[in-house]
Amino acid sequence: MNHDYQTQLDQAWVGERRGEVFFSAVAEHTSDPAMKSKWTDLAELERRVGTALERLVDIQQIPVETLSMEMAGREFAAASVNESLASITEVIDTAVETYNAMRDTGPAEHATELDILARHEIALQTFVRCELAGQSDSSMDEVTQLLQELRASQS
Repeated sequence: MNHDYQTQLDQAWVGERRGEVFFSAVAEHTSDPAMKSKWTDLAELERRVGTALERLVDIQQIPVETLSMEMAGREFAAASVNESLASITEVIDTAVETYNAMRDTGPAEHATELDILARHEIALQTFVRCELAGQSDSSMDEVTQLLQELRASQS
């Protein structure tokens, strides 16, 4: 396995762990019950995707700094929802490109995990786009579907 690919996997796993902390902090500091529920589900999605990736990375050797993500989550929750969502659009779009490329070029034995990684980022991208477009009722459809699959496979 090539070093760059392993580095991408390691970074993806760290990103999932940091994303879990970030979305948990947003949920904790959000007063709107509907948005709190969405942020909680997004934190669970990040956790479950990280769990799916664990067999591909040496988690004992990867430091995960989360305090900055907790603070960023609090700040995110303090801003307006649209302003906050707009601020993460570029990061998510870049991750979608990266994870799709990893899925398309990764080793066959990693296909399941790489598909989960790519699909979850697309679901997050869809969530952000729907929320920004005022389509809040359908923003979590892809997230919910993937969460149901992950809950079933990880139980």
